[in-house]
Amino acid sequence: MNPLILLKYWKWIGVGLLVAALGVQTMRVEHAHTELAEVRQANAETLAKISDLATKTAEKAVAAMQAWNAALAGLDAKYSKERDDDLKDNETRRAAVARGDQRLRIAAVCPASRGDVPQAATAAGLDAQATVELSPAVGSSVFDLRAALIDDRAKLAGLQEYVAKVCPGAP
Repeated sequence: MNPLILLKYWKWIGVGLLVAALGVQTMRVEHAHTELAEVRQANAETLAKISDLATKTAEKAVAAMQAWNAALAGLDAKYSKERDDDLKDNETRRAAVARGDQRLRIAAVCPASRGDVPQAATAAGLDAQATVELSPAVGSSVFDLRAALIDDRAKLAGLQEYVAKVCPGAP
């Protein structure tokens, strides 16, 4: 091919090369846009999966907390009722003793071998095992102590069951 002919058509050759280069660049830009769209789609899908997992985890946590609260409320109701029933019985007994309908007696043992009770006293008719009747003031104190014991036992039993049954599965 003659170089002079190339010079004559150099403008057209340059334009052709420029168009070819622009075409290649356009294809590269379109390819980059396609890749970017694919990456964005993959990111959106990943974010959707993360969001779904977070929602499911939160729902499980809420369900576990609700179950835990229900178990706690059940224990509280159970032991509160038992405590209230026992305290009511204690007050009924206290009132009966206060009215004189019942007497508060305690079984007592007075062993003669301890040395603080003379042998002659036990031999003369004191029974080594007898009941002792308490005064009304002491009887009232006994019922106060019994009420405190009932309350403490109910709290302790409830706490033990709470620790044994509810805490291991707490959220």
